[in-house]
Amino acid sequence: MLAKLIKTFIFTLKKNKAMKSLILAINQCKIDTLPDYEKFYCFLNKNVNFKHVFENYDLTAKNLHDISLVFLALGFEWRGNEYIPVHVISFIKPLTIIGVLKNVFYNGTVEEQKEACNRVIYFLDSYM
Repeated sequence: MLAKLIKTFIFTLKKNKAMKSLILAINQCKIDTLPDYEKFYCFLNKNVNFKHVFENYDLTAKNLHDISLVFLALGFEWRGNEYIPVHVISFIKPLTIIGVLKNVFYNGTVEEQKEACNRVIYFLDSYM
């Protein structure tokens, strides 16, 4: 029990560090941030829960990148100390909703995409 708690704590610390690196890469206005998303995806994919979501909803690093760009394009950036485009892909519940709504992020109207973003953020709030 204690070992599992320690393992979860260490993963959370490493995930926070990886999130900060991704946020930094995005905010440096790099032309191509896809390699940063690939690195983040590989890190998350080592965790069984994230791996399960990625496999169930056929989510790739490219999907995470593209969907984060949708959040940015629709004006979802900073909320307090949370950088929404990264936070929504960093927690299981919002990531699951992203998987469910993946088609909307790629093919929906702007209004449908805004609604999808708001639904994902609703589930993000359950973590914060």
